[in-house]
Amino acid sequence: MKYTAINIGPILQTFSMVRKPRELWAASYMFSYLMKFIIEELAKSGYEIISPAKLSPEADKTIGLYPDRVFVKGEVKQTLLDTAFNTFARELGLDSEKVKPYFNLMAVSIKPSEQTEDHVMRLNRLLDRMELCNLNFKNEKTEIAREAIFNYLRGSLKSLKEITGKGFKNRSLETIASYDIFDGEADKSDKYICIVQADGDNMGKVVSALPEPLIASLSNKLLNFGEECCKTIKDYGGLPIYAGGDDLLFLAPVLTSDGSIFDLIEKLDNHYENVQKYVDGKLQGKFHTTMSYGISMTYHKYPLYEALAKARESLFVTAKNVEGKNAVAWVLQKHSGSSFNVAMSKSMNNLYGALKKVIAATENDQLVSAVSHKIRHNEVLLSLWLDGVDDNIKGQRINNFFDKIIDVEGKDANAISYMEAVKDLLLAVYQNADNLSSEEDRLKKMKELTTIVYGMLRTAKFVKGKEEDK
Repeated sequence: MKYTAINIGPILQTFSMVRKPRELWAASYMFSYLMKFIIEELAKSGYEIISPAKLSPEADKTIGLYPDRVFVKGEVKQTLLDTAFNTFARELGLDSEKVKPYFNLMAVSIKPSEQTEDHVMRLNRLLDRMELCNLNFKNEKTEIAREAIFNYLRGSLKSLKEITGKGFKNRSLETIASYDIFDGEADKSDKYICIVQADGDNMGKVVSALPEPLIASLSNKLLNFGEECCKTIKDYGGLPIYAGGDDLLFLAPVLTSDGSIFDLIEKLDNHYENVQKYVDGKLQGKFHTTMSYGISMTYHKYPLYEALAKARESLFVTAKNVEGKNAVAWVLQKHSGSSFNVAMSKSMNNLYGALKKVIAATENDQLVSAVSHKIRHNEVLLSLWLDGVDDNIKGQRINNFFDKIIDVEGKDANAISYMEAVKDLLLAVYQNADNLSSEEDRLKKMKELTTIVYGMLRTAKFVKGKEEDK
């Protein structure tokens, strides 16, 4: 018995062509729609599909829910892929022969071997290599095909409306960014858009460790997760672009009456708990899966394809390399051209909750600037407190720092509330710091931690619309 994996593309290259949300949505939906016909053709031909799970008739047809890879038992012939592609092109009103040179339909088959790793993992690795080697050579046919797809993405709404039955609500980046403005008053952050890319941690290891019959069950859990996330993102005011397996891509406001982008991420993590419980139950703690997120926060007129690249880099270059993963990494690209980056693990005790409290308490922009700069400029003093004492003593030291360095005297109730939230944030930082013995190590560690705290305070200020655009 052979096993086959099929991959479709080029997804990233297509995303690099988009300029508007509707084009991004159309590009994502186009590939999901192609996979739909491949899966249907496989089922019609009697293949046993290992992953992904079958969509229910009630599934949201306006979101790309099919992943870019499918795994089946048996060897798949190229003629089957050709048949599926021709049906796909006809349904979208595309000239199959004209546009086919643009698409990458890759298939690889193997025989399972007891001496090697799990066959699904092997297939994944082989497809990864094929994607790297599949260079998009430029010739007359590929350029004609690319131009045809380029034009389709810009005028695809009519055909996709017929397919989905609902179509796409044409929202600009500006309307998404300014969704649900409080009391009709626009803050600075209402001109910025969040592009979020998320991916399940250790999912490859999880799949390789699961017995084959359980992979389909996990796929079904992930399908439910994606559908739940899409509803939550829409309720928040965001625009889901893709939700396939453990991958998410969506656009969202920085802040709404339901909370900030970080509150939304917490809700998505709550949906992922069903997947985590399933994995933990079946693997007995051998592997644990979490979700990591990459966020780009950019001005609504910033090029969409560049913002997409920043979100992807924040996820796969930064968040995925945070120790323990389960991370959120974000880059704030100001309209003025300045930017800063923050990355943190959600596993850090109380730190993520402390960030949300600071966001909620952020009001006075002058106070926020004073507090953040004084923390950053006193990292040497703060590093001396990393000496393994208990939380009560650390709390006393933080109170003394605010009394003597930041000066709390004469502050109103809102200011006091904000500083209490920052104190909790600092205490959470200390709780997550290593017990380092040497002064040099403590100073190095505190520089790392104060950089995170400074970035969080600036992020909180930005989210609440208090950050100056410079």
